[in-house]
Amino acid sequence: MTTYAMSIKSGNGLIFKTDANSLEEAAEYFRKLKQMPKSDFNKLFIVTEVKKQKWNIQENKYKIQ
Repeated sequence: MTTYAMSIKSGNGLIFKTDANSLEEAAEYFRKLKQMPKSDFNKLFIVTEVKKQKWNIQENKYKIQ
């Protein structure tokens, strides 16, 4: 499973995270959570995959996987 996040389109604040098998599954989960029709939800929110970071010892910094 992959982690997805829902945030407001007009800002950069994270609202909710969930694990899902696909972006579509995560978006459907968030739409049901907000109890909104798809068209209204898509006007206000965006759902994206959360990239995991791994510490790279040799370079002494995080790398996105």
